[in-house]
Amino acid sequence: MAAANNTSNSLNASARTIINGFEPITAIDIECMAHIAYEQVNAMGAIFRTISRLTQDAEVIALCKHGALQADLQGNDIDCIREQVVKAGMVGCLREESEVHHA
Repeated sequence: MAAANNTSNSLNASARTIINGFEPITAIDIECMAHIAYEQVNAMGAIFRTISRLTQDAEVIALCKHGALQADLQGNDIDCIREQVVKAGMVGCLREESEVHHA
């Protein structure tokens, strides 16, 4: 009987859980994705700031400053999410068993 339970547990451990069409992710996954998104949005802000320095067009400068500000705000939001996940962890919603599918 013990051997059957071990086999069953090892099969369940390797099965993927799909909820509403997606595989659940871990806090590490969120931390990594947030870090990548943060770096990308910082690069976007740098591009806007560079364009604004390279042009004499006042409208383009205004748009670039706005774009850079939005990139900075998004970067701060992303970094806050990453920091909360790292420092406080995360909680989730319980799903009904009917919503959980094993693949």
